[in-house]
Amino acid sequence: MMAFVNAGFENSGLSDQKFDCLPDIKPSDFVGSVFTQSGINLREAQQILDILETCTTIWQKEIPLNIVCLLPKIADYYFKLELDKVTKKDVRNHNFLESRFANQDYRSNDRQPEHGA
Repeated sequence: MMAFVNAGFENSGLSDQKFDCLPDIKPSDFVGSVFTQSGINLREAQQILDILETCTTIWQKEIPLNIVCLLPKIADYYFKLELDKVTKKDVRNHNFLESRFANQDYRSNDRQPEHGA
């Protein structure tokens, strides 16, 4: 998954310089770590990266986007999860998606995102 995310960053409009992240962690590594720990599949990862790229494309400020805050919002949008109860500790431990998936069967073979992505 890490190689997939790194390739996604390299082959798209995404770059680590567009994001603010945790100290000593590259944004692409943070995203890859979250995806790996969450157990999402490649299709889901690609669609989340596409949404992330859209966010960076429309962002017109010189201030970098905070990937630690933005990624859970994108996942919430994509998976229609309730992430309002995620704690700072969850974010630091990169397990905010995993904790939300633990009690939900969110996947099915015929599942299509409601947002049309």
